[in-house]
Amino acid sequence: MAFAIPPRSTPGVGGFARQGNSPLEAYWLENMRIDRDGTYRPRWGAKCLYTFGGTISNLSRIGGYNARLAVVAGGTLYDIHVETLSPTSLGTGWPTAAMASTIAVTASGTNVWIACKSPIGGSVGSLYKYDGTTLTAISSPGNGNYVGMHGYFAVKIYSGVGDNTALRWSDLGDVDTWPVTSAKQPIPEIGTVDAIVPFSLRESLLFGPGGVATMSGTSAAGMSFAPVINTPVATPMRHIAKCRDAVYFLAPGPSICRYRHPGVVERIEAPLERLLYNALGVSHLRAWYDPQKNYYVLWDSTSHVGYEFSIDLQRWVGAYTFATTGVDCVGFAEIDQGASTLDEDDMPWGKGFFAAGARLMQHDPSLYVDQASTSPGDEDSFVCAIETKPSTGIDSSIEKQCREVAIDGTGSWTVKLKTRSGPDAAWTTTTLGDISAPGKVFPSLANMPVYRECVIRCEAVSASGLRWRSVAIDEVPVGEPIS
Repeated sequence: MAFAIPPRSTPGVGGFARQGNSPLEAYWLENMRIDRDGTYRPRWGAKCLYTFGGTISNLSRIGGYNARLAVVAGGTLYDIHVETLSPTSLGTGWPTAAMASTIAVTASGTNVWIACKSPIGGSVGSLYKYDGTTLTAISSPGNGNYVGMHGYFAVKIYSGVGDNTALRWSDLGDVDTWPVTSAKQPIPEIGTVDAIVPFSLRESLLFGPGGVATMSGTSAAGMSFAPVINTPVATPMRHIAKCRDAVYFLAPGPSICRYRHPGVVERIEAPLERLLYNALGVSHLRAWYDPQKNYYVLWDSTSHVGYEFSIDLQRWVGAYTFATTGVDCVGFAEIDQGASTLDEDDMPWGKGFFAAGARLMQHDPSLYVDQASTSPGDEDSFVCAIETKPSTGIDSSIEKQCREVAIDGTGSWTVKLKTRSGPDAAWTTTTLGDISAPGKVFPSLANMPVYRECVIRCEAVSASGLRWRSVAIDEVPVGEPIS
């Protein structure tokens, strides 16, 4: 006699949780987005705009009201207009790892792009400015490996040093002038100064391996510094991201921390902490803010997956993978619609750009594929997958077999059963069959594994008509309760 069919499960409604404690949490949720009515659909596809000759390590806005991006690909710095898509090389020798850049202000009032020709947490390099026409070295502040802004002061950091070259700032609104007195040695409570993030007009956050401090002031001679939290910060600091009113960063453990004013730190890695161990060191983790979806994104280049935290829902909502196997995504840059006419007729709601390998990409809600190049037809569907929370059924002491699985939704789905004999035992995956949803699959009990705990995985390739709502499993006992 079979167990009573349990209620339909809607994993993912409560978020994406590798160590979930609710049936509403998905054990795995890949490339799917949920609507308000509880229906899942594939994420937006990605349109390839241009392919560079090397892997893109950084992209950012160039100063001014225009549709141009600064892109570092294969160690070369480019200026590319997202409409004409004809990049201009600005020189080689730029880092192939993550680097910091920012928009600063010159004495004439124009905006310029500035960056140190060095990777975050790596060897130091000269500070450069780019006004949209000419790339020029700025010699007066000395070398560094991180740049940022504090109000209208440009700030250069030389991480790992113990004297007053660690932190220097420019004159107010003048990136070309750096007084020798506008300098600060490391703050003892946080160790060295490794990164800076503007938090408000009067306050910025300074990150060191020993914690976080604030930099406050509105005049070159009136800066003050104070430690605010002693939570250790993981290095190299390529993982710090300002997301609206909070700053996200990694701490040893590994853990993911969120800083809110005034000095409140929350840990949000649960329930994904075990996934973070997949990364082979902090240098394999990058983070950024996606303003189109209002997500904090943490990308693991070891597993080639990005974990997405919804700031609106205040929970992890899924994992992002690119269609081409082994490709890593980097960063996000948004260009105002009025700065360019690109796609203004068929995609008028924002212009978000990111990198995927050597490709400059744009999210496109009309696509259900990721384009591998600009050539027509060179595109791939991506994996869409939803897994239920691990379940022991009605009685964990009874061995069971799966008799049927039902999916509510539309499109073609492959149903897989992941089974194990107990907590932390190795999972075994069995393909039960394909379903044209809504529908059921009836596996042969003669070929079914015996288990005490199972996960149902619903997997599909991205398509326009693909939708998913819920899943139900019917099981039969194959043994007696353990006395």
